Amino acid sequence: GIEPFFFKVAKKGDAKQTYANILFFFSIICNIVILGILANIDWIKKIFVPNSTYWNALDIVPIILIANLFFGIYYNLSTWYKVTDRTSIGTIISLVGGAITIILNVFLLPKYGFMVSAWTTLLAYGVMMVISYIWGQKVYPIPYKVNKILLYMGIAIALACTNYYMLDSNLVIGNLILIVYIAFIAFAEKNTLKKLRK
Repeated sequence: GIEPFFFKVAKKGDAKQTYANILFFFSIICNIVILGILANIDWIKKIFVPNSTYWNALDIVPIILIANLFFGIYYNLSTWYKVTDRTSIGTIISLVGGAITIILNVFLLPKYGFMVSAWTTLLAYGVMMVISYIWGQKVYPIPYKVNKILLYMGIAIALACTNYYMLDSNLVIGNLILIVYIAFIAFAEKNTLKKLRK
């Protein structure tokens, strides 16, 4: 639903800065969602997956969450080829992602099981994200806050995986980590948030 907004903004002089801001805050919100889900997965699974037989597959959740973060970033990055009327490039990038998915699943899934599909999804979306960024910056450069996005994303992923894999999704510690992360972002970006309020 955001595409009409992208095209509308494209006509304005500050379009590129707007695109950069959208991606920045999108990534932060996704980081918070990932931390929140993994901190509370013990009770969430009982609501959405009441049959405990399937709980042994929950290890794919952190991987799929990060994969979808990558896909969401890719979707935001796709702005450049849409507003410049180069939509065929989107097909090329999707074909690359599709090829990675098919090849790895065909060759590795029978031997290593369902976890391969999760890691393949992560890799495919990650490659699509990187290709779109590099290609886009050459054709339609946008001043994304790459260093900050990577820093905040890296911190969130490290904290989420630590809580999930090392602390066994501890409810209290996980939610404390979530609160600390939100406070850290609010403090680090206090000037940006002030500008938004204005």
